[in-house]
Amino acid sequence: MKQPPIRGELRCRADGRIVSGSDDVAHLLGWPGWAEMEASVSSLSQLLADPLDRERLGEGVHHVLAGDETRWVRRNGTSIWLISGVKLLEWDPDGNDLLEVTLEDVTEQKALEDQLRQGQKMELLGQLTGGVIHDFNNILATILTHTELLEDGIRTGRTDEALQDLRQLRVTAERGTHMIRHLLVFSRPEDLERNRISLNEVVSGTVELLRRLLPQTIEIEMREEEELHALADPGAIQQILMNLATNARDAMPRGGRLEIAVVRATLDRRHMNQHGWGQPGEYASIEVRDTGVGMAPDVMARVFEPFFTTKEKGKGTGLGLPMVYGLMKQHRGFVEVTAAEKGGTRVRLYFRPAPDEPRVPETRTDDATATPGETPSASVLLVEDDEALRKVMERSLGRAGYTVLTARDGHEALDLLDAGERPELIIADVVMPGMGGVELQKILASAGGSSPPVLLTSGLDPSRAFQGEPVPDHVPFLQKPWTIQQLQARVSEILNGRG
Repeated sequence: MKQPPIRGELRCRADGRIVSGSDDVAHLLGWPGWAEMEASVSSLSQLLADPLDRERLGEGVHHVLAGDETRWVRRNGTSIWLISGVKLLEWDPDGNDLLEVTLEDVTEQKALEDQLRQGQKMELLGQLTGGVIHDFNNILATILTHTELLEDGIRTGRTDEALQDLRQLRVTAERGTHMIRHLLVFSRPEDLERNRISLNEVVSGTVELLRRLLPQTIEIEMREEEELHALADPGAIQQILMNLATNARDAMPRGGRLEIAVVRATLDRRHMNQHGWGQPGEYASIEVRDTGVGMAPDVMARVFEPFFTTKEKGKGTGLGLPMVYGLMKQHRGFVEVTAAEKGGTRVRLYFRPAPDEPRVPETRTDDATATPGETPSASVLLVEDDEALRKVMERSLGRAGYTVLTARDGHEALDLLDAGERPELIIADVVMPGMGGVELQKILASAGGSSPPVLLTSGLDPSRAFQGEPVPDHVPFLQKPWTIQQLQARVSEILNGRG
């Protein structure tokens, strides 16, 4: 039998200072009772898990908690998802209003939503597979062809043609790199990480994926008025746009046009009064418009209901737009679905704009790439199981003036260290047979300060490259594929204490 939701209440000032609370809210957060919790906790900032939520307390409690799901920290350090409501009890002209906050545990519901969202994400990845395989076959064919032409050009002395083939090899490899990185971001299963990102870059990368997802009968156009930054998770934005694109595809069975725009938007008091949602202010917005069949008013009124679908049985889950709504709520943003002016459907996504980055005075610095003589005595231990990659890395670092030792896995690396080798840096692949780079790094870190730093490198996204967890800030990381210049620059930074 399903247990009733756990609820609790507390009272606080507009800036988050806690005035009083109930035993229920204390139990919810892992304390024996309110008296014990009150002795240790004086502000909501001590309880909110998301740093961005803690920062926004300066705008007022209602901006963070009113009707939103937020992640809180329990007494033992674990997380709990709570949905909250805020009611004004006493108005203070000086801004110290007294508020009542009601909290309800929705952790189990969130876990189910995450499972459903991840399942839907895998379904979308499956749909992408055909297009990605097609593109990668083209990439491999291009590489193989230019390699043959390059060999022939070198053999026959046609150096100009050989240089052109080399340039095209690089361009083609970079194209494959971008494709893989977009897929890695999209498939990342972790909780949302709201950081300052360029909406233009994320939308542009997603459009590349959409061209492989949608049939050629649908024309895709991206429009951008200016560079806009938002506090958002790029993987979540990709999933939102994938959901909207698949809906648009189904609404245009004979083809049509999909427009995606990045624009600045303003929500005012009149908008809030008319629509019953939103908070006045400037927003970074993504607009998605299709030229499909559109939606009847009664259907549009129910688009965010879970499991509601107009598709025939077995063809739709009714989870696409509800998940879009849920992801936008986690961003503290808003989503609006309306009929487009010339037919079809328009969806507007409103993200909170990211604050401008502080301007740093430009200073002239030398090229960070290591050069012979820059670190004449530096030795590097390279731990990589792929023989071809290990050899080309050894050549690249040797040309930069480093003394390079090599090992095929973590066990061989430890044997070299036990035999007396003292490299100043270890570069280790994360995934290797026997012992991988993460395990090697942890062993050396536990040995104390005499061990050399370890630069981890992997094709995995850094959010899950550390045995399924994000790579810690203090552990250097270089994502594959990298260029020789990027490898040498990263090594130079670490050896010179800048990495």
